[in-house]
Amino acid sequence: MPFAEFLMKAFQLIFSRFLFKQARVFYIILLLGSSSCSKLISDEFPPFEPVPAINAILVPGRNVNVHVSRVETIEDTPPLHINDALITLYRNGDSVTEMPLYGSGLYYSHEPVRGGEVYSCSIRIEGFPDLYCMDSIPSNTSVRIIGHTNTAKINEEGGYNEGVTIEFQDDPDTEDYYEVIIDKRRDWGRYSVYAFDETSEVLLNEGLEPYFTESLVFSDEMMEETNISMTLDFEGANNRHCYSRDSCVYSVYEHAIIVELRHVSREYYMFKKDFYFYEKNLFTQFSEGNSTAFSIYSNIENGMGIFAGYTASIDSIWVPDASIPAK
Repeated sequence: MPFAEFLMKAFQLIFSRFLFKQARVFYIILLLGSSSCSKLISDEFPPFEPVPAINAILVPGRNVNVHVSRVETIEDTPPLHINDALITLYRNGDSVTEMPLYGSGLYYSHEPVRGGEVYSCSIRIEGFPDLYCMDSIPSNTSVRIIGHTNTAKINEEGGYNEGVTIEFQDDPDTEDYYEVIIDKRRDWGRYSVYAFDETSEVLLNEGLEPYFTESLVFSDEMMEETNISMTLDFEGANNRHCYSRDSCVYSVYEHAIIVELRHVSREYYMFKKDFYFYEKNLFTQFSEGNSTAFSIYSNIENGMGIFAGYTASIDSIWVPDASIPAK
């Protein structure tokens, strides 16, 4: 999923649907769990204070784009665009430009983002206190695919997961944060996979559920070496074919594997982790019990949203057709 689409989805859920969905789930639980109770449940909620939402993801080489919106009621879907904001962009404390409106709450700058720099924005919106946000763009970290297998492990369906081993450098003297996204590209399209390593202390330390998300965010808290390697497995591009009762194979269809390693800021990491747990909690199966509400990380002073950045490195390999004997 493109990050812009992800970000819009995130904040539509967070700022416009969250209270309604939680209230609806809570109401259904009460109905199912209290069949002998006839007390009327109120569907009136406390007033929702209008809050500006500022959203921007900064990536080196791309222009700065800032989206400004607000939510006035829990029925606002999507959030209401703000088209009269005054936004000033700064780099390392120096004013770079006033950001003009492109349309639908989106403001832009022709200033390309540079890695290793500190960017900030001041936003003035009539009727609200001035807003401020800031983040440092990390330096680039290169990734290499150093291994691949079509038979990483047998999955729950009895087929094979494939896997890749990646390698990158981490600075043990600084706190660093990363995100890994793995895509497959076949002749009919490209899509992200749900990858994981169930033996990785780095990933398990983050509390991530195996094979639940297309994006793995993690810190270097558990990393002790400079040269880091990770082996991630995911559902294989194969189908089972049987020529007789005792003669079956898995056919692997040719495809490309693209690994993107993002060196992300702490602000990006905090937001992405919070959103992961928010979304996991929101869509937890009903039979597992009540959901627990919690806030999403924001670094917008006097508002909500996220202003954060990352640098990205990509490597890819081509996987040819193959046949794997079924066990």
